[in-house]
Formats: sequence, structure tokens, C-alpha cells
Amino acid sequence: MFRKFGLLLLFFLPALVNAAEGFVTKIKFEAQHSDNSRLVADAFVEDELELTPSLEIDYTFNQNRFNANLNYRAEHTEFTQDTFENRTDLLGTGQATVTLVDRNVFWKVFQNNSRLRINSIEVGTRDNETRRSILQTGPSVVFNLDKESKLSFDAYFVDTGFNNGVSNDSQQNQYSVSYSRQIDTQVQLGLTGRISKVEFDSSDQDYDNQRIGLTFDGQGKQLSYSIAIGQNKIDRETGISFSGLYINSSFNIEAGDTVFSLSVDRELTDSSIGLGLSGNRQDGFFPDTSSSLFGNVGNSDIVEQIRYELQLRQPVSGRSTLNLSMFYDDQDFQSLLSDFNFIGGRLALSYRSTRRLEFDYQYKWNRNELQTGVVGTMESSIARGHRIQSTYSLSDRARILFWVEDNSRTYDQMTRDYDEIAIGFRVEYRF
Repeated sequence: MFRKFGLLLLFFLPALVNAAEGFVTKIKFEAQHSDNSRLVADAFVEDELELTPSLEIDYTFNQNRFNANLNYRAEHTEFTQDTFENRTDLLGTGQATVTLVDRNVFWKVFQNNSRLRINSIEVGTRDNETRRSILQTGPSVVFNLDKESKLSFDAYFVDTGFNNGVSNDSQQNQYSVSYSRQIDTQVQLGLTGRISKVEFDSSDQDYDNQRIGLTFDGQGKQLSYSIAIGQNKIDRETGISFSGLYINSSFNIEAGDTVFSLSVDRELTDSSIGLGLSGNRQDGFFPDTSSSLFGNVGNSDIVEQIRYELQLRQPVSGRSTLNLSMFYDDQDFQSLLSDFNFIGGRLALSYRSTRRLEFDYQYKWNRNELQTGVVGTMESSIARGHRIQSTYSLSDRARILFWVEDNSRTYDQMTRDYDEIAIGFRVEYRF
């Protein structure tokens, strides 16, 4: 991971040397106590106090031929009761575009470090997580055919690596072509095609992927949408092939201060690296292609994933805002006995008492069915959680947060029911 980040840092060196705009630094210290750090039954609970100092940067640089953004967090976590090993992480995303020929030829770099759950059947404790590091780089060529249409060619190399005993590293060569045409000031249509070849360091799961589809994008006064629909095919070197419908769509409606969002996604994807859904949500609750709490990144398998998400943001008064979310995710693994489906919801209410003091309440609920590794055997469970948080701004640059939360999960058959209460605080300072 640090090798990849070092390459990225060299790429960003011109920006760092001339760091003159868009530079934000945050230092944080967080402490949290859990009365059940391993999320086990009452007879086996162990408490833990986690201490985590961190440094965050959000740096944006723009000039004629170089545009970049670095958004990273370096943190170290001490487990004072030794329930888990202490760990140091560098998490976040960096991306840059270098213009080689004005308006026509570009070189792009994307890098991401994130933590994922290794095995969805097991609980989400720190020893069931791995850090995935992705580096993607390559040229992009754009031909402006006329004022309304353009043709683009992209070629990327993607290197993916894991830690914590996950030996599922891979390399991918990806080639794509796209044509887009602006129909009017609000609507754009497009045609896309992509092929890629993925090779794994230590498995026989190498495959080729092909995708072709249409895109529709619109931006109105109240409604905006983005729709991609097409066909997805995966050919494994073992001789097995899969094909299916690909849909990636999102709709947003704004009526005054009320915002309503809907997303509908369906695709064949890779359980360890993903193949194309937006996959950048770091929600920590809903499963996602790149940041899933439910996955099997320890093994590569082809998954047919169907996902729906509804969100509503509604100001209740001048001081409070209500957020409602509902989510459904169904994943059908082709080889691994790891199928699952998930339905969940979340209610979040924020209230600003004064200019400096804000209170937040969150309730979350989900029900999921997981295949337990035996054909035809599924295990259902229901999880619930409450969180109350207060945020006090000491100044425009400093603030302190306090929270208390309880989490529980009840299984239908397995004797894994657990309850947890966690209390914590965080101090932040922004330069």
C-alpha cells in the first residue's frame, strides 16, 4: 500500500511544492469505550478503550495543466485492553489529471485506501477487516467532434492489494470507448463500451469482462437523473461464463428545501474489487460495492448484485432537519456459498440549539439473510442501533463531540446474539 501511495505522492509533488490554494488540515483525538468489543454473547464479553489520534488533509490544486485533490486520513489506534492488535492506517482518496494536449489528451491517476469486512458471516469486529488499496492510472483521449458531441478513449491499469492475511491481490487492464451528445441544455445521451482483463496473484479466478450500454443524463430545475443501462458479461479462464443486465441509475428531486433521492442498480460484479457501480459511499451501515459491511473480499467470486436506495431530506424547522433512508441489497454469488439479502432503514434527526451547539439522534435497523456455507442453509438476523451525539463548536476551527450508542443483533438460529453500549468523545482542530 505504501509503495502505491509513494508513487501517487511523487505524481502529486508539483502540487505539494506549490501548495497555495485549497489546503485544509485537521488534527483529531478520539476515545471510545465499548462494553462488548468483540460483539459476542453476554457470557464472553470483553470491554475495550480505543484511543485514536489522527491527521487529515484535504488539498485541492488547480492550474492550467494540473488538477489534483488529496483527501487522506492517517490514524493510529491503541487498544488499551489488547482485545485487538494496535493498528496504523492511511485511508482516503487521491486523484489527479494532467493535461498533455489541450482539451484532447490527459493522464489520470486515482488512488483509494479503505477498510472492508473480510467475511460477511462473521461480526464486524476489527479482526474481521482488511485494508484494500487501489491504484488506477492511464491516458484518456477526447475528440470534440462538434459543439454538441465528443468521442473518448480510455486505457487504465488497476492494481489492487489487501492486508490482514487476505491474499487476493490483482492487476487489471481496462479499455473503454464512449460517445456522448448534448441534445439540449438539459439532456445528454451516450453510448459506452468497455473491456477489461483481470489477473490474480494467487488464485485461478482470472477473467475477462465486457460491458456495453446507453447513458442518459438530465438536469432540470427540480429533477436531475443519470441512467446507464446495458449488458454485462464475464468469462473466466476456467471456461465458465456469466452474463446479465447492467443498470446504474439515480434520480434526485428538489422541491424547495426537500430533497428526495432514488437509486436503482443491478450488475455482475467482482466480490473483491467491484466492476463499476458508484461504490464510493463510506456510510458504515449500508452495504456497498467498495465499502461494504457485507462482502467476501477474502475470495474473488462473480456476484449478481441488485440494489435499491431511497433517501429523503426534510427540514422540520429552521433549527432541525430530518433524514430518512431505506435500502435493499441482494447478492447472488456464483461459486461461494455466501449469498445474502439485506433490507434496512435509518432515521436521523439533527437539532441546532444555538450557533455553537448541535444535537443529533440516529436510529438504524436492518434484517439480513446470509448463507452459512452450507447449500440451502440461510441464517437470518435483525440488528438495531441508537446513537445520540452532541457537537459543541469552541470556535470556527475547533469543536468537541460526545456520543453514546447501543447496538444489538438477534439471530434466528445461531447462538450469537449480542448487545453493545459504546461511549466516546472526539476533539477536532482545523488549520
